[in-house]
Amino acid sequence: MDIISAHGFAGMPVWMENPGKAGNAWPEHVIDKGHLIEFAFLVDLTNSGKADAILPQYGGDSASTAWYEHTQGGFVKHVISPKSYGHGIGAGDGRTDIITPEGWFEAALQPATS
Repeated sequence: MDIISAHGFAGMPVWMENPGKAGNAWPEHVIDKGHLIEFAFLVDLTNSGKADAILPQYGGDSASTAWYEHTQGGFVKHVISPKSYGHGIGAGDGRTDIITPEGWFEAALQPATS
C-alpha cells in the first residue's frame, strides 16, 4: 500500500510509493506544489466505485479549488474554481459534488448505462 500525504506548510500533496519487499527508501512523488494545505481527502470523484482521487483543502487567497485524478503512474489536476473558499471542503451526495463553506459545485449527471 502506498501513502498519499498533504505536506501542509511545505505546500504540496505527495505520493509516497511503497518499495515493496526490497525494503528500500519510499520514493516521494510531488503531485503539486505552491499552496498551504490544511488537509486532504481520498474520494471517488470519477464514479469508479473507488476512492482514487485527492481532494485537498488549500489555504490562502491565491489557491484554487482543485482535485487530482489518479492515472496510470501519476495524478492529473482538475481545477474547479480559480479561488479557494475558506476552511472546509468535502465531496458527496452520491453525485460526486464538491462542497465548500460557501456552497457547492454540482457534478454533471452521468448518462445511464445499459
